[in-house]
Amino acid sequence: MFYKDGRHAITLIELVVVVVVVGILAGLALPTYTRSRERTMDKQAIAILNFVLAAERVYKSEMGGYYPNGGATESYLSNINSNLRLDLVDDGNWATHSILGIGTSGQPSLHFQATWTRDKGGYSRTWSITDTSINATCAGNCP
Repeated sequence: MFYKDGRHAITLIELVVVVVVVGILAGLALPTYTRSRERTMDKQAIAILNFVLAAERVYKSEMGGYYPNGGATESYLSNINSNLRLDLVDDGNWATHSILGIGTSGQPSLHFQATWTRDKGGYSRTWSITDTSINATCAGNCP
């Protein structure tokens, strides 16, 4: 549309076309963004569990057993952080996190299993690692 003095204005049709094109581009980018975010969360879980594994090995060498004692489960990050000397942060991305001590109740654990579970955005997966693991494993809707 042109005014009498030669200026150009945007018509409603041009505006609608631009909005539709931007919407299509956003629709194409969103699934890629979601997959990328989930891959990042998977890497975060693996890194956290590798930190827990290393901290558990140090704890065992100092205390004679793994944390927590046999038959106990610890799910509070503050207790996990203070006992294993970690600085893990609850960023809201994980539904549950726990460490299970495997062994005689009340005695130092002979083995442990640490799990981090994510159940958001249609992705439900649990990453875990044990004292005999080399790598963290995934169960559920895994990549």
